[in-house]
Amino acid sequence: MYIDTLRYYDDEILRKDRERRIVFAENSGWDLKNIKACIEDFRNQVEFISLPPENFDISRGKGYNEILMMNAVLDKSRFIKEAGAFLKVTGRYPIYNIAYFMDKAEHHIANGGVYYGDMKDHGIYDFLFPDDTAKWNGHAAYTVLFATTVDFYKCNLASTYEQCCDATGDYIECVWHKLLVKFRGDSRSGVSLRFGREPVCGGMQGSVAKTIAFSKRNDSFRSVVMRGVGNFIRFAFPWLWF
Repeated sequence: MYIDTLRYYDDEILRKDRERRIVFAENSGWDLKNIKACIEDFRNQVEFISLPPENFDISRGKGYNEILMMNAVLDKSRFIKEAGAFLKVTGRYPIYNIAYFMDKAEHHIANGGVYYGDMKDHGIYDFLFPDDTAKWNGHAAYTVLFATTVDFYKCNLASTYEQCCDATGDYIECVWHKLLVKFRGDSRSGVSLRFGREPVCGGMQGSVAKTIAFSKRNDSFRSVVMRGVGNFIRFAFPWLWF
């Protein structure tokens, strides 16, 4: 999955713009020679960072370790240090409309923005499932894809791994929602929390969360329909963060 995703970004990003850079980071301890070999033509545009697995705690779940990995990458990545900002995207499956989000994120940060992301923030599930809001959660940040300046990340997000633990329901999406939602509606903050369209993802979801829109397969009929509904809501009802 990682090789297929990286190859897709090679075609969609690196081949089209030689100024673009990718930082590929992982913490499995696996030999990356096969992954490196698949992008031999663009070696100078890709930075590989492999982190030792013993520095992480699998018992705390995905979000905890994801933040620890981003923290370590910021200290090691020359590309990110030179740019002063980065767009984080999952490496497990491709975002087929990644170019749209790259352009929007770059424009936002170039014009003084500090964070470009997305979240759902509605009370529909609170009303429909008042006794099961842990599973049916209408308040969560989207962490598969976001962009931020290094300074904003370090000041606001880097330390949040301490609050994350999947076993207790403290998922990164919930932790970051609580932190970021205070910027909702504050145009002077430089924080943008709503995408103009839905990301089009391939592959399989790693999450097991329950929402009306959720499907394990990103290319399933249900996912396609819900993306269409999501895009319609974003256009017709921008105040409904569903």
